[in-house]
Amino acid sequence: QKKLKRGRIPVSRVFAEELASAGVRMRPEEFLTLWLSAALVPAGILILLGSHPITLIAAAAIGILLPPLLVRRARKKRLSLFEKQLGDALLLMGNCLRSGLTFQQAIANVAEEMSDPIAREFARTVREIQLGNGIDDALDGMVKRVPSTDLMLTVSAVQIQRQVGGNLLEILENTSVTIKERLKLKDDIRVMTASGRITSIVVGMIPVAIGGILMLINPSYIQTFFDTPMGIAMLLVAAGMEITGFLIVKKIATIKY
Repeated sequence: QKKLKRGRIPVSRVFAEELASAGVRMRPEEFLTLWLSAALVPAGILILLGSHPITLIAAAAIGILLPPLLVRRARKKRLSLFEKQLGDALLLMGNCLRSGLTFQQAIANVAEEMSDPIAREFARTVREIQLGNGIDDALDGMVKRVPSTDLMLTVSAVQIQRQVGGNLLEILENTSVTIKERLKLKDDIRVMTASGRITSIVVGMIPVAIGGILMLINPSYIQTFFDTPMGIAMLLVAAGMEITGFLIVKKIATIKY
């Protein structure tokens, strides 16, 4: 039982890691408070105004879904920017090593010379090392905060070099070239699949948007679907078909590389 308790990850820690990955400077408690407020405050105001129950459900649903979607979008945008900066950061670290600096000093140089988000993550890694954490543990912590395949590849190469030896400068330069080639391939794939991705978004969002607007401006029209078993069945079938179609189009437009 003690081992199970030690193996559990607190919910607050999960929220903290998600917010850190998105670059949101909020504690988990503050985010949860904001999340609950977004769900309850608009619905409460509509209750005082005597709005239709369907309108209340729509407002509460928007308040529940919007904050996580914004955090997810911020996380994805920050991760993309981090990966674009990583290749240049490795080249900068290689130049620092070539001039005689240590690996820790090279990390600190990236934190000082480059912009966010990579500067903030490298600065946090430097602080952890200065506070007594090992370099490997500090790098593992950065990988947890920034779930990037390119960063994981870089950290793995550095840790292997620290264990078995080798030319760290050459490893950083080769990894930088590999990352830049992957980013170029990723950009090419995004251009080729842009039409399919836009189609999936439009097809998936139009019915949801129309339903949400009707729930807000004409809730009695939507209420008819909830009054009979046939209407409820139609809503469930429509939702199932909507989700299935969206997943199929996304699967077709997503290319693994």
